Amino acid sequence: YLRSEAIGHTPNILKSGKHGADFYARLWTTLREGRIWKGRYTNRRKDGGFYETESTNSPIRNAKGEITGFVGVQKDVTERAQLEEQLRRSQRMEALGTLAGGIAHDFNNILTPVLGYVELMREEFPPDSRQAEYLRLIQEAGHRGRDLVSKILQFGRQAEAPRQHISLKEVAEQVLTLLRPTVPKNVAMHSAMAEGLSPVIADPTQMHQVLMNLCVNAVQAMPQGGALTVAMDTVELSDHTCYLGKRISGPFVRLTVTDTGIGIPEDVLSHIFEPFYTTKEVGKGTGLGLSTVFGIVQQHGGVIDLRSRVGEGSTFCVYLPVAAPDLPPAAGAGGRGSP
Repeated sequence: YLRSEAIGHTPNILKSGKHGADFYARLWTTLREGRIWKGRYTNRRKDGGFYETESTNSPIRNAKGEITGFVGVQKDVTERAQLEEQLRRSQRMEALGTLAGGIAHDFNNILTPVLGYVELMREEFPPDSRQAEYLRLIQEAGHRGRDLVSKILQFGRQAEAPRQHISLKEVAEQVLTLLRPTVPKNVAMHSAMAEGLSPVIADPTQMHQVLMNLCVNAVQAMPQGGALTVAMDTVELSDHTCYLGKRISGPFVRLTVTDTGIGIPEDVLSHIFEPFYTTKEVGKGTGLGLSTVFGIVQQHGGVIDLRSRVGEGSTFCVYLPVAAPDLPPAAGAGGRGSP
């Protein structure tokens, strides 16, 4: 705010709406009792953006010791708060990855003999018998469990897979071809793929997994129908700030998945990439889809950007570094990033 705009107003012009009445009640009680209040809160800029402030508010006394006013000193700590949150998330993800890997190994040890004995039992019955059908269903369930274990282990290990120069557009076209027959009729599918896209260095199977997970999530966010749009282009970024405060610069291939669904509440946004976190009903989600996407994109040196508004839908943007022209076709993808 300009000086002329601020004079005559109270600090309420900075009020963000992020804190309840009880928060301000405690603050003013502290000051009116003659004590100093220190803490952090969120304010709103003139342009509507939010910033985190570290504040010290103190009562002003006259010669008689009476409180005649108050003085507040604020320091903008938005960037520091973002870095602290990023560190907390990284530590939480690392701990959960270690835990998930341990659980998956134990579960795999249990699942392996189950599948083995089912295979042996199937040989004891005619292929068209009722017992053989029951065993086939058990085997299919076991295979789904094995695939789930594989996903958990992949997250826990953060393993590097062999990579090569690939066309992300070709991967996207394959995924959309597979996805179309399974998408409800009330969901329209659109694609907008730019021509002449730069290649990236990636594991095509993992890129397939990234796009499939994002698309399935988008479809599930539109139970009443809507539109799913998959777009791709090459962008040159300069100090672009992504979700979780990560800043990136350089040439990237941008994969965008947009839905017109229910949107993501603000209190959920900060958790959606955490493993096993899900808002879906029991039996309708494992909470591993987006955490798997997050881990794969990290391992490929990329970042994820996210925009969502309740009732209006969500947009996920995956940025993957453009392959350097001087690298051989089977070169590695570089170090792990951190969105």
